[in-house]
Amino acid sequence: MRSEAPGLLPVLRSRHQADLLTLLLLLHPKQDYTIAELARRLSIPQSTVSVEVQRLMDAGILAARAADRARIVRADPDSRLSRHSPNC
Repeated sequence: MRSEAPGLLPVLRSRHQADLLTLLLLLHPKQDYTIAELARRLSIPQSTVSVEVQRLMDAGILAARAADRARIVRADPDSRLSRHSPNC
């Protein structure tokens, strides 16, 4: 199911992407999350989180690493967006 793009942020493709960026870049930029944790925390399907995380990684905004069978995601500290976050 697709979500509507946020009205104030038309550059984002969906509400889910906006929620991920808010959590990972603004609220907890130094925190690591698994895809499952992000899905639970944001109440969105895990498959949607995976797709959105991949898009944000391709854009250089998020970084990920493998840990056992999970993918660990966080804000990419080298991203221009991360450097401008007040919490970094």
